[in-house]
Amino acid sequence: MTDLSVVILAKNEKLHIKRCLEKLAPLEARQIFVVDCFSTDGNDKIAADMGAVTVFNKWPGLYAKQFNWALDNLPIKSSWILRLDADEYLYPDAIEEVKTLLPKWDGEKVTAGGLPPDVTSLSLSLARAFFAVAK
Repeated sequence: MTDLSVVILAKNEKLHIKRCLEKLAPLEARQIFVVDCFSTDGNDKIAADMGAVTVFNKWPGLYAKQFNWALDNLPIKSSWILRLDADEYLYPDAIEEVKTLLPKWDGEKVTAGGLPPDVTSLSLSLARAFFAVAK
């Protein structure tokens, strides 16, 4: 298991939350939290049914404030945190790279990953699709 907690920000993401969580499964994150802004579409139930811990917080007006609320209030136990929006997901090659680089957690102890100890953050390659139409 990767010593990683995932924080997913969501509101009314029924269309996307399942895909986001399914794509994360191979990452074997230690914890997955969905910070929900009181969805009305069942998004929170889907996340909970898929094993994520759903917590609720009123939208503070800015994405960064919501994420910072999560950092300050969630019982995060891992040494690494991945932040996603519910309509984002990782490609399999990114997941494999993260699994190689980050420490592992076996339920009792953390073992070193492939990063030097002075590395404290990673930037992943980004691909964007906006109103993509399948043909």
